[in-house]
Amino acid sequence: MNHRKINCIRSKGIFASLLPQIGLYSSQQKGRNYAMSKGLQLPSGKTLCGADHDLLKRWHKIGVIKFDESKPYDLRSGKKSCFYVSARDELSQHTDVLCATGDAIARTLWRHMANIRDDRKPFLLGLPTAGRQLAQAAAESPRLERGSLERAAFADIREVQKTSHGLSQHRGGWVVGTRASDHDERFRDILIDNAVSSGGTVADWIPRLEEDGYRRDGLDLCVLIDHERGAASYLKIFHNIRHTISVFWMRDIAYVYVHILKVWPEQAVDILEEEIESRKVITKESSHEADCQFTLSEDEKTLLSKIHSATKEEIDKSLVDAGVYTADGRLTKKYGGDA
Repeated sequence: MNHRKINCIRSKGIFASLLPQIGLYSSQQKGRNYAMSKGLQLPSGKTLCGADHDLLKRWHKIGVIKFDESKPYDLRSGKKSCFYVSARDELSQHTDVLCATGDAIARTLWRHMANIRDDRKPFLLGLPTAGRQLAQAAAESPRLERGSLERAAFADIREVQKTSHGLSQHRGGWVVGTRASDHDERFRDILIDNAVSSGGTVADWIPRLEEDGYRRDGLDLCVLIDHERGAASYLKIFHNIRHTISVFWMRDIAYVYVHILKVWPEQAVDILEEEIESRKVITKESSHEADCQFTLSEDEKTLLSKIHSATKEEIDKSLVDAGVYTADGRLTKKYGGDA
């Protein structure tokens, strides 16, 4: 096939579909296809699919996740980290990547809804500010269509409460749109955010959502990126959030960027591991399931008290009330103990 014919095919938008037939895959594309066909397993146990591989590549190109060993970033908790998840204007200024990100969230939510056998329509609540556009992108994704059902619904959450005029006078003023009590039977409420670390940001928003009629035990949390610091366990035990659903885990992203795409230096994996182990809110056997065995050390209780403004005595009482420990401080069988 000569170059003139190839250019003609490319101009008609079907060049990519013919590449495998005419043997014109690049070596990079062949390597990617080989890895995808083998079902490459990531540190979390998740299998890297072609769509996720391509999305992570596009994220790196526009700077969604930043790594800087020389100038660590300041975090909300007061700590510093060499890694920072933005997913704000990077996505709003590249709407094709935003749509692909919404598809990734939607695929994850669809699996979650199927696993828990919930046929209700997802109602996505975008936490300010990064979660707003993610909630809309996921709700508009065709990946969340289930049978004859229409796509998911979504709503924004205001940063400042509105109570002065309009419908907000009767609805609490935090969530833009339908109040929770109006649609409990039809929807499953899911908070959407760009990332979770300690869980402090989500915890801060729960009382405000309760003002609008939402129940904390009726909320799930879906995060684009999980920093793997034990937030899922913290939110479930102390704030009764049922499920924390992670689209990507930070260890997986680092593995892809270091070993597959080769856009981060090799030491990034070790730096990330040190950060995770030294800054976990709750230490667990696994970072990916909130129901796994875990223990809470005195140092971790101190950390929790600093981050979440609770005394160690209040944390101890919460753990007893949640059935994690007995009154005499023994770990219960449900959480891997013998009591």
